[in-house]
Amino acid sequence: MMKISRLKSLLQKEEHRNFINDNLQADTSRLLFKYAKDADKRLLIEQIASRQAILKKLPEAYTDPFRLFPPKSNLEQSSSEAMAKLKADLIPAGHSMADLSGGFGIDFLYLMQNFDKGHFVEPEKDLCQLSAENLRSLLATKELHFTAERAEEYLEHCKEHFDLLYLDPSRRDSAHRPLYRPEEYQPNILEIKAALLRISDRVLVKMSPMISIPEYLQQLPETQEVWVLSERNECKEVSFLLSSKKQNSVKIRSYNVLADGLQYYENEAGTKLENMELRELCPYIYLPNSSILKAGLQDEVAEDFKLGKLDPNSNLYTSVELIEKFPGRIFIVKDIHKAYAKSLRSKALQVISRNFPDSPEFISRKLKLKAKGAQDFLIATKHSGKPVFIEASLYVPSLERNGG
Repeated sequence: MMKISRLKSLLQKEEHRNFINDNLQADTSRLLFKYAKDADKRLLIEQIASRQAILKKLPEAYTDPFRLFPPKSNLEQSSSEAMAKLKADLIPAGHSMADLSGGFGIDFLYLMQNFDKGHFVEPEKDLCQLSAENLRSLLATKELHFTAERAEEYLEHCKEHFDLLYLDPSRRDSAHRPLYRPEEYQPNILEIKAALLRISDRVLVKMSPMISIPEYLQQLPETQEVWVLSERNECKEVSFLLSSKKQNSVKIRSYNVLADGLQYYENEAGTKLENMELRELCPYIYLPNSSILKAGLQDEVAEDFKLGKLDPNSNLYTSVELIEKFPGRIFIVKDIHKAYAKSLRSKALQVISRNFPDSPEFISRKLKLKAKGAQDFLIATKHSGKPVFIEASLYVPSLERNGG
């Protein structure tokens, strides 16, 4: 606690805040060598290193001069602010919630916008104390309680009932290697789910984006909804919303947060389509976003938008008319080529490989393509079982068309 108190005291002085700001682009290893005998400067340099690590993930925290940061290792699993805000938007308001794996507290900070009272549980004592310092300041009007213990221990003595429980279990082993299976997480969700649902009717569990959704729907029959969350078309997390109430079906909700908006699509689990319509290559090609692909809803969304499929094993779809609201990328076909056609050599093209044996890197090398700065695309795929290279441009809606 002495270190955290000292750090907080240092940040009250403008000269120390200026030291951090002036060195945000600096090499922290060189700074540590330069100030090896200055304990206060070393504390500030640790803050610089942590801020450097979270610039893109936590831009609001990065620009907050009074925010206290833990070592970089404690920030690796932190949700991004964009993902935390999205989850907060999806959760209905209530009186009380508890976060049983608090960490740096980003999810707790935004989820608490919907609640009056919050319990923050984090097993690492120093991290719990540091997060408490931040959160008491940022959530000054809320009733907050902080407990430094493991979730399992907290559940043993907890007598309260919450409107929401949130967990982001540790997904690293003792050697910091990633874990993908929930039974390996700390805490083990499969072992404590009954205890969780004893003190809350709703439990939201953040899991790895590598998880097999169908497998864990079987192991977590209490699931009410699955949220597949992406940011700039990169799948960041899969969250399971558990409920103590019996469910007749499970809703799969997919979200993709973009700089200019949000792509959303939902359907019910287990609605896999059979015999999706195959179609000749049309002027427009559609590639569903990463959340839809992770959720396995690509054929469902294509059916809803009345698209045809290029190949039985493909995630690429096509249409004669432009479907602007499609939740994914849209390409305008410019030309169609045989695989590795000589006419493509040395062109400025980015490569997308779908349902095709060769990687984008291999294709780019073999054709000597100039991918850096390229605006157009080469889509390597199969059409009705035959390999084909499609030259295409990315469709970007104009501001005028969107009322801008």
